[in-house]
Amino acid sequence: MSPTLTVVSPVIQQSMLPPVLSFTDEYRLVNSCAGNTWSRYTPERRSPAHLTSSQLNSHVALNYMRVELRARLRVSKMAYMQAPLNSTELDILIEELRLGGQDTQQVEVKEAAGGLPKSILETLSAFSNGAGGVIILGLQEQNNFAYSPKFKAKAIYDALAGACNEKLTPPVRAEINLLPYTDKQLVVATVPALQPRDKPCYVTSKHIYGGSFIRTGDGDRRLS
Repeated sequence: MSPTLTVVSPVIQQSMLPPVLSFTDEYRLVNSCAGNTWSRYTPERRSPAHLTSSQLNSHVALNYMRVELRARLRVSKMAYMQAPLNSTELDILIEELRLGGQDTQQVEVKEAAGGLPKSILETLSAFSNGAGGVIILGLQEQNNFAYSPKFKAKAIYDALAGACNEKLTPPVRAEINLLPYTDKQLVVATVPALQPRDKPCYVTSKHIYGGSFIRTGDGDRRLS
């Protein structure tokens, strides 16, 4: 005789969640569900036909919780694109990038081992003209976002600050920080979106028509 399955509605599951979670707590709770309790009940690990009624209910409940938390996490993460990251949030963000395997529409990573990349100006323009974003300098995207051994954090910090103030019109008012990562430092810039009346932000040397960019996927393209 098959066990009885009582489906728990998403509305009920949402009400069971803590009302307010920080970005960090949400991430940890999602991964707790995904990596521990949840994984014991996934069809890939164990067929639902072999679960008890109680386990089936847990399977469904955790599924709803996981979906709800991930949706809320995405909203929280977008909010953090407009506020400086702390070191804990940076660690979380890098782990998310590793899982995805590439940059995202809100996050750009550059190695910057040989100095400040010229393309950083296009990214600063693109984030300013869009919804804002985060730039992380000092990681190798092609090497699973490992730390770049030739990265000189203080020199890149100064160069990025100078580029924001001197090479874009209007100047980009990014929040730039040196944040600890393992036993090293990364340069992390939180770029705010410009007010509509101030757009577009463009690379000064390329002028407004050739130097205005927008973020598309994980890259920057020229505004037309």
